[in-house]
Amino acid sequence: MRKFLTLISLLFMLSAAVHAQSAISFGTDGRAQYSLLIQYKKAGITGVCMMKKDSSNIVGSIVNEFGVKAFDFRYDTEKDHIKLINVISFLNKWYIKKTIKADWRYLFSYPNKHSKSRAIYFSKDGEITLDNIKRGIKYSFKKIEE
Repeated sequence: MRKFLTLISLLFMLSAAVHAQSAISFGTDGRAQYSLLIQYKKAGITGVCMMKKDSSNIVGSIVNEFGVKAFDFRYDTEKDHIKLINVISFLNKWYIKKTIKADWRYLFSYPNKHSKSRAIYFSKDGEITLDNIKRGIKYSFKKIEE
C-alpha cells in the first residue's frame, strides 16, 4: 500500500511539473501571435493578440477582426504590474480596466499566482482559456503559427 501511495504522489508531482509552464508561449524571437475570443455573457469580441517579450516586459496589442484596436498593454514581469494603453472608449471605464488588468496579470504570472475566481485550461488542440469565474468572462487564445 505504501508503494502505491508513493507512486501516486510521484505521478501527481510529474503531472504538476508538466503544467508548470507559462500559459503563453513565445517564439525564439520573443514574439507570440494568438487569435483571441473574449466572451462575456451573450457578447463576444474576436480578434488577434500580438505580443513581444524581452528580459523584463511583455508588450502587446489586441486588435479586433475589423482592424480596430481594443487596447495595448505593457506587463512588467519583475514588478508583476500591467498597464493598459490606448483603451477603446467602451472599455475605458475604471472597473472594466481593473478586471482586464487582473485577468491578464493572472495569465502572465501563471502558474506562480493562484486565484479562487480565475482558472486557466489547456485543451488538447493547443487552445488556452482563461476563465474569470466571478465575472463570467472567458478569454480563449489559439496560437497562430507563422
